[in-house]
Amino acid sequence: MAVSVAMLIPAGAGTENVRTDTAAETPQADTVLETVAGSNDFTYSNGVLTAYSGTDAAVTVPSGLTGIAEEVFLGCTTMTSITIPSSMKSIGEKAFSDCTKLARVSFPKRLVDFGAIYDYTLSGCSKLKSVTLPIGMINVGGHTFLNCTSLKNVTIYDGTENILNGTFYGCTGLTEIDLPDSLVSIGNDSFKNCRNLTSITISSDEISIGDGAFDGCGKLTIYGRPGSRAEEYANRNNIKFEDISNQANQVTKTFNKVYGNRLRNSVQYG
Repeated sequence: MAVSVAMLIPAGAGTENVRTDTAAETPQADTVLETVAGSNDFTYSNGVLTAYSGTDAAVTVPSGLTGIAEEVFLGCTTMTSITIPSSMKSIGEKAFSDCTKLARVSFPKRLVDFGAIYDYTLSGCSKLKSVTLPIGMINVGGHTFLNCTSLKNVTIYDGTENILNGTFYGCTGLTEIDLPDSLVSIGNDSFKNCRNLTSITISSDEISIGDGAFDGCGKLTIYGRPGSRAEEYANRNNIKFEDISNQANQVTKTFNKVYGNRLRNSVQYG
């Protein structure tokens, strides 16, 4: 039986186009779980992980689970990595908040019928350096990466539509990010105080950008299309704007400079 899972979206600019209902199949009580080391440390009900009592550094959530309830791993300071199964459909609010040694989160590349990462899911994970969000994720929850100060690399695949309020607030290690064409809104304060963010690519022409989305990003250049709403936002907020084609040309020039000489040398001396 299908149910509707409603997301609570913070009020404010940048969220008017957010899809708030995600269809998901009701987890069954007889969900079959893969046997993994330390599986006795997991408590679950109807396919949803509700508690974790382990102390392992590397944690693998059992395959077959479809959800992680809110605050399950909150403040788990022994965990350094976690692997999410492909059966996952939603991850609750503050599920991994303040896991101060968590450095790696491994999602499967694609998640089917995945609804969202909810608010504050990975907030305060100060050792997290890199994350690749899965294909199939529609919304990235508000304040998901709040104060993840070591986060340097973020990959967001095409298909993601909304970055909600405060998602990357205070990610001072973040220097650049490319946003997918599918993105329709960036919420309030999404990248606020990312003071080392120098480059963000917004290829969508009609994207909605909320209030204060890039406040405190004094080094930032927004790369986008001339006449787009991204350019309007940049001009209105005194943020440097560059034609996205200039960025592509610069990458080509850098590649030719670095690798062109090597290729010529290999031909000459090879």
